[in-house]
Amino acid sequence: MNRINNVVIITLIVTISLLSTNLFAQDGTITGTIIDTEGEALFATNVIIDAVKGQATQTDFDGKYSLTIPAGHYFILYSYIGKENKIEEVHLVAGETKNINITLETTETELGIVTVTGGKYEKKFGEEVVSMEVLPSNIIENSASQADEALTKVPGYTKIGKNASIRGGSGFAGGASSRVLVLVDDMPSLSAENGAINFANLPIENLQQVEIIKGASSAIYGSSALNGIINFRTAWPKKGEIYSRVTLSGGYYQRYDGNLIKSKNTSDKRLQNIDNWQSEENHLPLFGNITYEHRQKLKKIDLVFGAHYRNDQGFRKNNELQRVRLNGKIRHISKKIEGLTVGLGWNGTWEGGADFFMWSGTDSLTSIPSATLVRFNEDGSPNPPLLPNVDQRTTYINRFIALNPFIHYYDKKENKHSLKFRYYNNYNTNFGYESLVTNHFYGDYTFSREMEKLGINLIAGAAGYYTHTKGKTFNDEAHTAINAGAFVQVDKKFFKKLTISAGLRLEFNQIDDKIPDNEIPLFSLLKDSGNFYSPVKPLFRVGLNYEPTPGTFIRASYGEGHRVPTISELYVFTARGATVVPNPNLLPESGWSAEIGIKQAVKKGKWQGYFDVAGFITEYRNYIEFLPGKHAIYGIAFSAQNLENEKARISGFELSALGQGELFNIPLNFLAGYTFTSPIDLSIKNTKTLPQKNVLNYRSLHSVKADIEASYKKFTLGFATLYNSHMINMPDIQNNFPGISEHRDMDENGYLLFDSRVRFDITKKIKVSAIVKNMFNEQYSTRPGMLENPRYYTLQYQQIF
Repeated sequence: MNRINNVVIITLIVTISLLSTNLFAQDGTITGTIIDTEGEALFATNVIIDAVKGQATQTDFDGKYSLTIPAGHYFILYSYIGKENKIEEVHLVAGETKNINITLETTETELGIVTVTGGKYEKKFGEEVVSMEVLPSNIIENSASQADEALTKVPGYTKIGKNASIRGGSGFAGGASSRVLVLVDDMPSLSAENGAINFANLPIENLQQVEIIKGASSAIYGSSALNGIINFRTAWPKKGEIYSRVTLSGGYYQRYDGNLIKSKNTSDKRLQNIDNWQSEENHLPLFGNITYEHRQKLKKIDLVFGAHYRNDQGFRKNNELQRVRLNGKIRHISKKIEGLTVGLGWNGTWEGGADFFMWSGTDSLTSIPSATLVRFNEDGSPNPPLLPNVDQRTTYINRFIALNPFIHYYDKKENKHSLKFRYYNNYNTNFGYESLVTNHFYGDYTFSREMEKLGINLIAGAAGYYTHTKGKTFNDEAHTAINAGAFVQVDKKFFKKLTISAGLRLEFNQIDDKIPDNEIPLFSLLKDSGNFYSPVKPLFRVGLNYEPTPGTFIRASYGEGHRVPTISELYVFTARGATVVPNPNLLPESGWSAEIGIKQAVKKGKWQGYFDVAGFITEYRNYIEFLPGKHAIYGIAFSAQNLENEKARISGFELSALGQGELFNIPLNFLAGYTFTSPIDLSIKNTKTLPQKNVLNYRSLHSVKADIEASYKKFTLGFATLYNSHMINMPDIQNNFPGISEHRDMDENGYLLFDSRVRFDITKKIKVSAIVKNMFNEQYSTRPGMLENPRYYTLQYQQIF
């Protein structure tokens, strides 16, 4: 009897357990994959069931999601930046698993452009609180442009020699001391020793797009983002993609028409032997490029690889170069640790050639380099200036290597942790003698969190670097630079229309034993007398973006900028057409930038575009320019100097437009803009008789540019134009160099350039192009003493495998 009772009790317990399990198993699961119309998995898509109760998740790197919720009836919202939201109705019963796959289409009211540079997280192009331009990769590819040439198509951007300037923020400094920070995949990529943009190192292989921020951005990115940011973003492979492309291009420089003032010295041997340069040295003004691109997705591994070779004989004497560039990146998405990605990026460049710095005179002598004013003995000591009309070859070698390991981790609360490192090694020589070796170590940790319920994006982190450089450029002395910074930025959205952004950065810099004393104006106001100084520099940024109607975005922003002098500005000693000497007493420069603008999105059928108007003002303190001065040994020498009363102000306005898509069934893309700047040196007074005397050196007031491309059947036609007005001022000493004043007299109206291109698609994977640049052979210069490219022709062949 007891045995029977035990069986009954056990049976009752099992039955009650099963009933209770079914009674309380009220949850169900929703899974699926989210892609775009091209089949690409959409990472970090929001899947929101109940925002109030926090029933939401995001997709992983493969676009997959899974969410367990109580059984019931729901409306699920699928949301992704730049895509149309989609709502699905679902009834979920207890214990059920429903699979819901979603395809999201591009937003109807705007281009499907997503940017990351403005706030270090993805957002719609129209929602940026600062002025930003996006240069699509197809414009660079179809015009067979190198990196520096492609950027000249961007409204507000100007190239002055080798220097980059945004809205008149910079002049000419021989390529060094950039106020524009260049990033490659969000990693700082300026030369560590002199702050230069080495355009040869910038990858255009596997390029997705280039994002350009206009205005001070130091609050987020630190020193050197005083005038703006250029971010080269390379692409990752799409789902299931194996993509390989080879591009072959070559061309020919045509000689200028020689319409400069004729040389009065007809007995000049260099002028008499100008034709012998080509015949004796077998010089042909040819150039050629080979580029290979590869992207591949292998289960949990993404691989990107690029290679580039260029041989350019130039149209000037002693201006040839050869270049090899290898770059790429790889990442692994962990199976064992959900949300973890580890990867490595790399970039290496070798370039060698001869450096043309200053012409010898007018007419054909513009193609012959002038004598270098100073050369060096074997012990590194400078010789006296060379005799006039002595031609000296200036050769160089530049070898650059960068390794960029990174770790990204999404925790269970969807917080993103990003850890990035960079090792940079650069070796270069100048005149075949001045050698310089630089090692640079950089680290960056960034935390980001999107609080969907509160409409908040939070970004915070810390970054720093250590630089060591030594070489004959610094008289064989070693110099070091240290930087440390911490930042936070909060973006808050109100009523789904208004976004307010605020950021703060604290930064410390040291070069050798020099630690800047940074004045803090806000704290100075709290003192009874005197100013408040600190080794740590605080930098603020605030902005807003309001969308009153769909596709209309009104923005306003204020940002502070900061740039410490580079090692080269403090300690360089070199000579390339002019002697440059150290200035160890140089002070950091700082400034602020403010703007207000309106961006309007327009849609016509399958064609979409943006039209933008903005007004801006920027003010700098302790502004640094390379200026001539008297020197005890060399007579006249250039050095980096702070302006006399420390201040410069640049104001103006800008109109720009960007369009993509099909109009009347014809693909039509364009990028265009007009920029007016008023760059004033506030140290110059009494300019009533000469009102333009106070314009900063090397600046033009007006700039107009446009690039338009249309396709019909298998043909694609492109047309580009660029106008820059006359360069108002430059240091008076430069008029003493041969041919400078004569050329400036001829250039009173500025210069106007036209380019054209035509492409024929033999198949979907094979394309050939013919390109003509500087069609009317305009004889122009972006900085004194060197003519830019004459008319030249390019043939390009592209094949996808």
